[in-house]
Amino acid sequence: MDRLSPGEKSMSKLPTGKYLDLALAGKVLMREIDEYVAQWHRLKPNLPLHEYLGMTWDEYAAWVDDPDIISAIITARRLGKPFADVAAAATEQRISARSSNIEDIAIAMKWAK
Repeated sequence: MDRLSPGEKSMSKLPTGKYLDLALAGKVLMREIDEYVAQWHRLKPNLPLHEYLGMTWDEYAAWVDDPDIISAIITARRLGKPFADVAAAATEQRISARSSNIEDIAIAMKWAK
């Protein structure tokens, strides 16, 4: 019998269903997607990974390129908005947050205090 590392979940204890449907229902956390990918590799179902996870091809392609985009995928589904619109807004926010403008950073740091 394989032993689990501390804090590691047994894959057999994962809720049954497509990851995205379960995430939208609040039954799994965003970070648990990796466990569903590992389960897909282990079970070798007759489904492409994006379908197994419950994603469209565009959502999956964006997620493979940037795993942090999962929050935008879930948000778009929850709001019933086009994924491309939500992803663009999320990317714009991240770019703004990484501003290299020293003045903006100083203002943000002053505000955070």
